[in-house]
Amino acid sequence: DKLNLGGKMIKLYKSFLLSLVFILSFNTTSNARDVNLSMWTHNQLYVDYFNTYLEAVQAEFPDDNITFDFQVTPDMATNSLTAIASGSEHTDLLGIEISGFGLFMVDDIISDNFVPLNDMYGDMSQWNPGKVAAWTHTDGNIYGIESEGCYMVYYYNPSILESYGKSVPKTWEEFMETGKVLAKDGISMVLSELRFIGMYQQAGGKFFNDDGEFEMDEDLFMDILKYQEEAFASGVINYTTDYWGQTPGVLYNSKQTVGTMAPDWYNNCCLQPTVADTQSGEWRVAPLPTWGDEGFKTFHWGGTGFAIHKSSEAVDVAKKLLELAYFSYEGQIAKYDFFGGMPTLLAALEDERIAGKAFDFYGGQKFAEPFISVAGSSADDYQHVGRAIIDTVSRDLTTLLANGEITAEEAHERFITTVQDELDFL
Repeated sequence: DKLNLGGKMIKLYKSFLLSLVFILSFNTTSNARDVNLSMWTHNQLYVDYFNTYLEAVQAEFPDDNITFDFQVTPDMATNSLTAIASGSEHTDLLGIEISGFGLFMVDDIISDNFVPLNDMYGDMSQWNPGKVAAWTHTDGNIYGIESEGCYMVYYYNPSILESYGKSVPKTWEEFMETGKVLAKDGISMVLSELRFIGMYQQAGGKFFNDDGEFEMDEDLFMDILKYQEEAFASGVINYTTDYWGQTPGVLYNSKQTVGTMAPDWYNNCCLQPTVADTQSGEWRVAPLPTWGDEGFKTFHWGGTGFAIHKSSEAVDVAKKLLELAYFSYEGQIAKYDFFGGMPTLLAALEDERIAGKAFDFYGGQKFAEPFISVAGSSADDYQHVGRAIIDTVSRDLTTLLANGEITAEEAHERFITTVQDELDFL
């Protein structure tokens, strides 16, 4: 009887184990997901780059079936805001162009609809603060991760300066002095569509106080406007509204301008495609002139931050993609190799694979050197619901100032009055 009872117990135990295995197997199967991770962005390079991470993300979720559906959507901000307003389906990941982020700050749209990414940043001191500020809402949370450093530097052809016995100016005062010498022969120091707001920020100026109210250093602002007025009138700065058209190629190749001031992305998107066949090896990159001991070494131009929508059924997968491609040290290196986006993770910027990489187009120069030298002193890339207003008003007034249609004093008054009126209308 005891043997019989023991046999029955063994059979019962085996049956229990088989049942347990079946249940666990069933639960594993039932918990597996079909994840179609979607994204809207305006740049095909971002789509191509993120697509290279499909296998790596899949390996992190072996029980799931993951696919990517990343699309170039020129009006992604409009699409997103429309979807939010109508309650229709929204993409999992959204690439927000920096000038449009303020639209998402209105009525706390960003905090109501997107996932805070603070926890993914870790130690905040390791990131460029200007590019963290770019994706920070007034609630103190960070809702995006930047694609590139966007540090402004001076792209220039040294042969032009050398023919006049000149070198790259260290300060804006020297820049004006050197520029006036070249301008006598119809050569500008810089071809630009830059608005005066960039110089103002580099000099330490801000547009809003800590309470989010429109408030400027009006004396500093006037100094910047007077400087630009003089530079435009004397030909030191050649301002063009065709900066993205044929004009740069014509002036670069005819050596009627020494260069331009632009961020990291200008190298791949614009400069090399324009003159690689005619002036390869002739160009160099240098830090911007500074305002003496005041302000910052540089400021930012442009940028795209990727955010995760709360409606996503795979926030964990979206986070893993951003972790691998953008937040990680190796991801910061990889995106630089793929599309030229300078790291905002400061240690990665100085990695030898970036810092030590020489470019034939720049005569063997280590391209990252000037970016590294300024990254620790860059003006905050401010965000505010009124950022689009600041950008639009400054663009229009810069064009008028450059053409001599208004004075610096008139630009000063119009800017402050117009911006305040439009902010009051919001």
